[in-house]
Amino acid sequence: ATSVFLMAISCVATAPVDRAKAEIDASDDLTLLERQEFASKVTEQWGNIEWERNSLLVNQTREDRLRLVSEELSYQMVLDEHFKHLDPTERIGGIESLAFITPWNDFGYTVSQKFHNKFDYLCPVWFELKLALRSGKLSMALRGKHFINDEWASNLTAKVYPRVLIDIDAKHSFKIWKQVISNAKIQDAVLEKLLKLCKDRSYSGLTIELWLAWYTLGTSGSTDAQKLRDNLNIFVKRLGAAFSLADLKLLLVVPPERSKGYFGATDLKSIATSVHKIIVMTTDFSMGQPGPSAPLGWQMRAIEKLCDDDEIREKMMLTVAFEGHHLRGKQTSELPGKKFIELLSKFKPNLKWDSKSEEHVAIYRTNGVKNLLNYPSLLSLTRRIAAARQLGVGLAVWGVGQGLNYFFDLL
Repeated sequence: ATSVFLMAISCVATAPVDRAKAEIDASDDLTLLERQEFASKVTEQWGNIEWERNSLLVNQTREDRLRLVSEELSYQMVLDEHFKHLDPTERIGGIESLAFITPWNDFGYTVSQKFHNKFDYLCPVWFELKLALRSGKLSMALRGKHFINDEWASNLTAKVYPRVLIDIDAKHSFKIWKQVISNAKIQDAVLEKLLKLCKDRSYSGLTIELWLAWYTLGTSGSTDAQKLRDNLNIFVKRLGAAFSLADLKLLLVVPPERSKGYFGATDLKSIATSVHKIIVMTTDFSMGQPGPSAPLGWQMRAIEKLCDDDEIREKMMLTVAFEGHHLRGKQTSELPGKKFIELLSKFKPNLKWDSKSEEHVAIYRTNGVKNLLNYPSLLSLTRRIAAARQLGVGLAVWGVGQGLNYFFDLL
């Protein structure tokens, strides 16, 4: 077996980025500063976090990769290397990992099958359990069966834990959730649909997403808001107990604590022993605003604020995205890897390291409009994998099919 070892990445300070253009426009530096200022206004105490910035060290056959795990990065380096990968069966991350596969990007099926040894859990984003009020009565329907990819799942059954989003009619979300958490018959119906899905499809468990429930109940203004949230946690524990009794695993998606009313440390402590894994969605810091995608300090604080118990943290996963965002002026759109490579090839932008968020950002202009490409790099991902190991949590990857081949060398 190939030996794997750890090495500290030295911080690159003043060396210029290898870029196509000799100078960078001063306004581009201002754009970078604006990102940092936006982040500073929202994130608490991230500058005080102390941690070891360790690389996932590689053997001598991987030494050519080290030059890419660097603050100094050019568009040409990415274009020359992104499609390459090393042994797809070798794991060097040293932590549990999960891949979210989105059905609207077929490449996710290809890479998750090719690199399946890198992951402990594969989570195709297939299902929604839709709850709505129809003439005053609660209706319930499982949607998404047309997304099922049996050919892909046939050889990976033991690792497949499909995501089920419990989707509530927004117009009546508070009313519906209040019914769900207070009515045992409704809870029985939810359980029946979820357990039947596992039995019919031979799944080992499911990944459940209902995190908007905590926000809906916690910010309702109701005088019994805390009691409602307590009842929601009891419902989650009932889900966990039913899955356990059926010899199934329940993975739960939760949000980071952004403000009062969101899912918080008390909620996590209440449900932790009832679920198999807790996936903290630390992927969208700026939420459509012109800021960084997911600053490392914010991601670390999200874990720290939710839990300081080492035993519980073993159940938790920090989430990174293999997709990015394209900011054109004030307009933001999603940025998959394929599009990122197309834009690098066409516009040959400068790549700068944002030391505040610990992300690379590509900067260029079209028709006088600033364009920022927030997209992962080997360094940004390496820092986050190292942080997850230091925090004692696993790693979940959102949009695995929107990444670049060389990302998988880090896992």
